[in-house]
Amino acid sequence: MEIEDRLLALISDLRKVLDDHVEQLKCFIRAESQFEYWFKAELFYFLEIEKGKHLIKDFEREVRLNNRQRVDFRITFGSYPNIDDAWVELKHWLIGYQKGTKYDLDSYFTDEQSSIQDVEKLFLTPEGPKYLLVIATRNPGHDKWVEEIKRFNVRNAPFYVRAVTDPKDYPETYFIGLLRASKKGANH
Repeated sequence: MEIEDRLLALISDLRKVLDDHVEQLKCFIRAESQFEYWFKAELFYFLEIEKGKHLIKDFEREVRLNNRQRVDFRITFGSYPNIDDAWVELKHWLIGYQKGTKYDLDSYFTDEQSSIQDVEKLFLTPEGPKYLLVIATRNPGHDKWVEEIKRFNVRNAPFYVRAVTDPKDYPETYFIGLLRASKKGANH
């Protein structure tokens, strides 16, 4: 099974966890707040359970790349000699108002909101596929998701992202967006 298929299976299980937290996600929307550390803590506990079920080999959080930068998670699949790592940077994007300022997908896909910096950082990692894992509180909608990914890719060549998940498969309250990061000419 490919790493991406394994990640999609993990996301399917993670979705069951988040479906149990819909009221919490609605609270984030009402409070006009995003809590990336909450998502990181949920994912940490979730990966610990998945490791115990042997659905993943291992995981490491806050993997140091250099003196200043870290990647949120390295998830290891398989067993020796066929060990595969996926590198994952987490984001929590609140679609709506935060302290009176409206945020939409275009806010998060712009350079000012560091999506390109996150993608560039992923290419400091060793071999293995690289992903942005986004929890969006409020589903941004399929058309807007596709549009903003296209704009991101045009603006940020040679870096680009490809959507692995689609908002149309999620409720209005949230969306788990998995984006595979690539770089033209890179062989990771």
